[in-house]
Amino acid sequence: MNHTQARFYATSIKLRIYVILSCVFAINLLASQEPLRLEIVRFDYQDVAMKEQWLSMVKDSQDDDMQKWMLYTDEEIEKVLSGSEQWFSLFVFRLAEKPSTIFGFIEYDEYDSLCFWKLPYDQGFWLSKESTNQDGLELVKVMKSVGFVNGIAVHKDYRGRGIAFLLLQYVEELCRHHGMEQLILFVGVDNDKAVRACTDYGFEICPEYSRGKGLTMKKMIQDE
Repeated sequence: MNHTQARFYATSIKLRIYVILSCVFAINLLASQEPLRLEIVRFDYQDVAMKEQWLSMVKDSQDDDMQKWMLYTDEEIEKVLSGSEQWFSLFVFRLAEKPSTIFGFIEYDEYDSLCFWKLPYDQGFWLSKESTNQDGLELVKVMKSVGFVNGIAVHKDYRGRGIAFLLLQYVEELCRHHGMEQLILFVGVDNDKAVRACTDYGFEICPEYSRGKGLTMKKMIQDE
């Protein structure tokens, strides 16, 4: 293990311990008198039970971006969950004693630059890493050093207990450690509860690239 790997490993351990401690003091999912050991780890693409729970949470999610998964065929979803086609990082919130049992997950990725292309007929925006012309679309914004949260889902029986907050907190720390300057996500324009929650967490609505049914929200994450 070289110096860079060792430093990242040590930081990852600190993040993991930080999240476990946060979970122990923040929630008690099963009302047990003994504190539960909860953790956030990478999705295990070999764990069949974890895959089934992920799909169940996607189906039950109230998030429009999560519901888009239902447009994919079973074969396409299986490719993603097999790990053979990954275009985002996937982390799960689980019980340490039962590693196949997950209560929520978050999808995100990091970009040196992220381009916002305006779609016609007020349909919103198309995002890409490339700034080359996208079939005549208007380039509205290029963001630098961006962590992009593609979606968050929590099991329907455990919503409202701070799990989404802890997942966002974890990803923010990862992005900050990797040198990202800002974190962005999309929220449905009619999802007042999600907008309030993100605002309370420090996100701001970006009206210049919020169109159609979606709001773009941004949080600066590096100290000035």
